[in-house]
Amino acid sequence: QQSVSGPGGPIAPFKSYDISTQLGGPILRDRLWFFSGYQYVHNQVPNVAEAFSADGRLLRGLSTNTSPKMLNKLTYKWNEENTFEGFVQFNRASSAWDNSFNPLIDTLRRDPQLSWNTTWLSIVGRNTSLEARVGGFNDDSKGVLQHPDVPVHCNAITGICDNIYKTTETTARRFQTNISLSQHAENFLRGGHDFRFGVQFDQTHDTFQYHYTGGMNYCYQCFWNYDYSHTVDLRSIDPDLYWPTQSKTLAVYAQDEWDITNRFSASIGGRWDHNRGGTNVGTFHSNDQVAPRVGFVWKLDQKNETVIKAHYGHYFEALLTNSYIQNPDPALHRVQEYENGQWVDLVTYGGGPPTIVPHGLKQPLMQQFDVGLDRVLPKDIPVGVHYIYRRWEHLMRPIFLNPESDFYQVDVTNPITGGQLIVEHLKPGVQNKGSILSNPPWMFRRYDGVEVYANKRFRHRFSVMGSFVYSNLRGNDEPYQRDPNYNNFKLLVNRPLSWKVSGTAPLPWGFNAGWYFRHESGNTWSASLVFPPTPTCGCPGPFTLNIEPPGSRQLPPKNIVDLRFEKAFPFYKGQLLATIDVFNLFNNATPVTVVSDFRSPNFGKYTAFVPPRQAQVGVRYTF
Repeated sequence: QQSVSGPGGPIAPFKSYDISTQLGGPILRDRLWFFSGYQYVHNQVPNVAEAFSADGRLLRGLSTNTSPKMLNKLTYKWNEENTFEGFVQFNRASSAWDNSFNPLIDTLRRDPQLSWNTTWLSIVGRNTSLEARVGGFNDDSKGVLQHPDVPVHCNAITGICDNIYKTTETTARRFQTNISLSQHAENFLRGGHDFRFGVQFDQTHDTFQYHYTGGMNYCYQCFWNYDYSHTVDLRSIDPDLYWPTQSKTLAVYAQDEWDITNRFSASIGGRWDHNRGGTNVGTFHSNDQVAPRVGFVWKLDQKNETVIKAHYGHYFEALLTNSYIQNPDPALHRVQEYENGQWVDLVTYGGGPPTIVPHGLKQPLMQQFDVGLDRVLPKDIPVGVHYIYRRWEHLMRPIFLNPESDFYQVDVTNPITGGQLIVEHLKPGVQNKGSILSNPPWMFRRYDGVEVYANKRFRHRFSVMGSFVYSNLRGNDEPYQRDPNYNNFKLLVNRPLSWKVSGTAPLPWGFNAGWYFRHESGNTWSASLVFPPTPTCGCPGPFTLNIEPPGSRQLPPKNIVDLRFEKAFPFYKGQLLATIDVFNLFNNATPVTVVSDFRSPNFGKYTAFVPPRQAQVGVRYTF
């Protein structure tokens, strides 16, 4: 349990605990075994920013996440060559958001899940085995509101609302089956081989639904023009949205671990994916992707003290339905202003055709190349130096179907530099033709990193491990269309410097201790301007304009120390293990998010922080 003071004042005490128990054993000797486990996780943390008070204080409540899980598993050995296994897991997860300043908008989200799997493992021959699996996953996530039919009323000055703006409801149904054959071959094609061939089939059905409370929301003292110079009273009329999708994937893969000599081995493999998917409006995609992979391990000496490793491969993202629900809001939103005692239409936005998912849409992939040298130094100190290169290709984003000639450019004065920035709008009277999900050729993301690591085990069970990573992550991953002002910039999660040191040590009276220190560069951010939607912006809502290269600013670095103490006791016919964990020992309050709207009076203020110091006590009994 922990109680701390946050930037907005004292935070209510919060506590977390994790209770688990497992039981397993034979039902029929040497034939049938069972295993059952139950876990109950209760985790409370302070919310990220809910609102700023009139005097600039950050108002925060608590989030409570609970997850009771139960797993049941049976293993049956039919004979020496065939084994069957099946399991089913239930998870009744839920999350509650308690507001610190208005209990009327406390929210609850229920997320029950069911997963199951059956496996058949067969030893076909002395060097051949067959494995077949069939499984599924069901998920139903739904927000539970106190007043789902009451429109929300918010005050933009205080940030306080009397209800939730909207809630979502999602369902996921996934089925997967795969079969693989493994074969070991000695003295075949210049060496030993471990072959593996497999076929996999996945099918997914998902639904996604928005529900706007009361069908509209009211904003009082609202900064509609986002210049924070004057306020108006507004309301937005928002219809609900229902969006079902489906996808199917058939994959075939093969790999070979090839021992060419006793000091040089190669790994060669490939995978072919055939994907199909669609939505309720009949759009679909169908593509075929091939992912090659190759690598080697070269031991430079007989003692295996120096090793060179290298690898190159393509890794495709799983093209589940949420990959192409990129713009699931074709609804027409009407914004009205309160003037002279009546509501007057101010702007209508959205309402464009549903995003088209075209035939032949390419599947996003990551190309990776890494090479490294591992060496055991004198006094048994393993060290390694590795270079990692990653480049993401075929990134997916919806782009406008309107040609460039349908747009005109508006110059906006940059309040920081005084220079001019460009905002693109549809020309007045031009119909919004909607968007198409595409793989824009100008979109890219690239990572370069160098990693150095070492570890040393001393006498008396004392050990130290450390690693250092210097990296650079850049790209232009912007939604809808190319940013006309910036084309190559740091991404939000770009953390150029990261180093970690950990260790273990024995203590008197049979106690053991462990510690873990990590330093990470802070997230990047940049100043921006927020503009309201207009009929000509072609956007689904308020849009943000970067007024400096993205990633120009950086949050403070993170320095966290965790400790662990444990002691084992013999108890009855088993062993009792007691543990104490202290996370964020020095209560480091590193910010992780910030207000980036340059015209906001809260510009530059931090809105969320790393979790504060927490203590966790655990007990495990094994018999």
